[in-house]
Amino acid sequence: MSSSMIRPATQADFAAIMAIIGDAKALLKRQGIPQWQAAYPASADIQQDLQAGTGRVLVVAGTAVAYASLETAPEPVYEQIQQGHWHCGGPYSTIHRVAMAAAFQGRHLSVPFMQGLIAEAERTYPNVRVDTQTENRTMQHILAQLGFKQRGLVRWTFEVPVVTCFAYELNLAE
Repeated sequence: MSSSMIRPATQADFAAIMAIIGDAKALLKRQGIPQWQAAYPASADIQQDLQAGTGRVLVVAGTAVAYASLETAPEPVYEQIQQGHWHCGGPYSTIHRVAMAAAFQGRHLSVPFMQGLIAEAERTYPNVRVDTQTENRTMQHILAQLGFKQRGLVRWTFEVPVVTCFAYELNLAE
């Protein structure tokens, strides 16, 4: 990731972010994973990230190639964890909507992108949470590489059909 950087996303990145989200949706569809196959994440979700200042882009050679939202507000869905529990009850950061542009998928940029997000999150809270659909083995592998521990299940009821995800936690204070 030598000629790359992670920076806050801006409104000027919106079209590129939506293309990245589209590429990620297409990849999940090709893999037979039902995650993101309905409207979510929609342009309104990305606009909300941009307005809240939570959007982050990975920029390689001047081009935004990956997107995620790094949030510090409590995630209501995480309060309903099933078949497990969180190990840290204090405040936490959440990483949502991780996506990579098609031209950069398979180039092993996801781990360094996530490492950068984790490093930024750690400056606010030493606990980071993330979730991914139960069939998304690629993301599960990335999370395991980064030291995240699977803590249980969460259900996203706003997606149709309802999506069940593995919930992960990384406690950087341990």
